[in-house]
Amino acid sequence: MLKKEQLESYLQKCLELGADFAEIYEEESTTNTITMQNSKIDSIKTNISKGIGIRLTNNNDKVYGYTNHLDDLSIISLIENLTSNFKNNPNPKLIKLDNLTKYQDKVEISHNAYSKEDKKNLLKTIDTSARNKSDKIN
Repeated sequence: MLKKEQLESYLQKCLELGADFAEIYEEESTTNTITMQNSKIDSIKTNISKGIGIRLTNNNDKVYGYTNHLDDLSIISLIENLTSNFKNNPNPKLIKLDNLTKYQDKVEISHNAYSKEDKKNLLKTIDTSARNKSDKIN
């Protein structure tokens, strides 16, 4: 997670380069996928996605960009690319963030609540049930 000082610096950079409004969205998510073909488990994959999105406005112009490279140079480069077409109208306000809170989706049942074996068995049960319903399912 980006530190408060980094966020302040990035937001300030956005304003200095002409943005009227700047928003930074940081995301980290985990996706688990089990693929079944011909009644057999074909693959099990876990994917972790991490990155930040930046949305800027300048008068009526709106731009959005995203990067999964979280180093300072990549984020500054993204900001510079996003603001490159803005009519340079620097807004060098000092940005200070207070009361930052981390938002987390409220998930009723976590994907970790069941083992991969339980998930595989459930898929096999669903597959068998579907195939028993109709001979057109093959």
